[in-house]
Amino acid sequence: MKNWVCDVRLSPHGFTVILGDTLHPVYYPSSVWKAFPQALRLPFAQFIAFMTTVHWVFGKGNKITYKFPAPLGEPLFYYGLFLSMPENLNDFQNSLKTSDYLKFVFNSFFKTSFTGHASVITQTPYKSHKKALVPFTFGKDSLLTFALCKELGIIPIPFFFIEKHKTYENDHRYRLIKKFKKEYKTDVVLFEVPLQELKQRSGLWWGWDIFLSQYTFFLVPFLHYFQASFLFWSNEYDRSITQPDKEGFMVAPTFDQTSRWLQVLDRGIKLFGCNAHVGSLLEPLTELSVHFVLHHRYSKLGNYQTSCNHEEVQAKTNRWCGHCYTCAEDYIFLKALGIDPSRVDYSDDMLKNSKRRWHYLFNKDKRASGQGNIDFFRNEHIFGLYLSYQRGIRGGLMDDFQKSYLAFARKNITLLEKTYLTRYPFLTAPSAFHKRLENIFDKELSELRRTVKKISSTHL
Repeated sequence: MKNWVCDVRLSPHGFTVILGDTLHPVYYPSSVWKAFPQALRLPFAQFIAFMTTVHWVFGKGNKITYKFPAPLGEPLFYYGLFLSMPENLNDFQNSLKTSDYLKFVFNSFFKTSFTGHASVITQTPYKSHKKALVPFTFGKDSLLTFALCKELGIIPIPFFFIEKHKTYENDHRYRLIKKFKKEYKTDVVLFEVPLQELKQRSGLWWGWDIFLSQYTFFLVPFLHYFQASFLFWSNEYDRSITQPDKEGFMVAPTFDQTSRWLQVLDRGIKLFGCNAHVGSLLEPLTELSVHFVLHHRYSKLGNYQTSCNHEEVQAKTNRWCGHCYTCAEDYIFLKALGIDPSRVDYSDDMLKNSKRRWHYLFNKDKRASGQGNIDFFRNEHIFGLYLSYQRGIRGGLMDDFQKSYLAFARKNITLLEKTYLTRYPFLTAPSAFHKRLENIFDKELSELRRTVKKISSTHL
């Protein structure tokens, strides 16, 4: 049992979180911190301190006393924690029940205490400009968001978040950033994630809960500095689908990538004087259609694509390690669309029998293939493999597909096409751009449907 004390101290370049006897400094570029209104700095620092330390009381008997008033964003963050718990447990595949897991967060509310009363914050929002902060990884989604911003006349400002332990991923991104900056005359802001040392790296990995939401709030000073109108996450439709777990709790693949949660974050940043609209331009598109739009409409930009987890030793030299479920997943969709994977630097054939463990459709050990207890994407992967089969791809794992899934795909082809080649509604994208985005997506999806119909009619 541990009774922690937490406080914050402002500095010329940010602030310091003091947890127990340890100082955890948070740095922003001096020009960025200077542009952040002084009245917002302390309440912002206090909210960040709470958000990044509250998981320290999830252990049995632990408590935290915060030497500042309860932050404005406390209810918002707790709300997100509760709603993300079923998803987090789904990833661990252990004996815990969702209700037991939720108890950690529920009880933590009564194990935290604050000092004093919050003062009223009055701050005139900045005058916004047609700029968008875009969290940027060179994944298909962030590349497509960047391209759409340019086409819509929005100035995209890409941000790459540096998590220090992701050595291989960082090295590959640095190389791509250097090439990207030269070719597109666009800077990529490198931002080292604050307070990452407070996250757990084992056990139940507390602190990684809704970490994308933490990233959103970390960007608040940058929104003020750039006076940006938008913060665009690159979440496609698939992120918002849900399924019940064994206890009936609804689970999303990545909770804080759902459109519903983006709507909450859009309100949340207003606590700190931000005019920006938080949303996603990609929410009408499925994963398959995102691949298509990127490589068909913006093929030059598509050559930068990489989504590998970069956790295996093979990732030290290869842009795609060939030893993770993301490498397997993206490979399927590229082959389905007739895109040569070598265009994006794949060096492995991910449909060889030796790659079986990374495909959860062919591997009963879901943990090894990176799949949780709930299979959200089974039918979309079957559809991708079906399109690959119709293109004449044979051998290796395609033989398993033919035996186990081909009949299902043919029987349900109309449903698969309707589900994965549809433009879904906008929920968080700015309404001023709906019509232009609809025109772009409808044109691209029409071409994709023609392609699918053509290869589906081939009798192989």
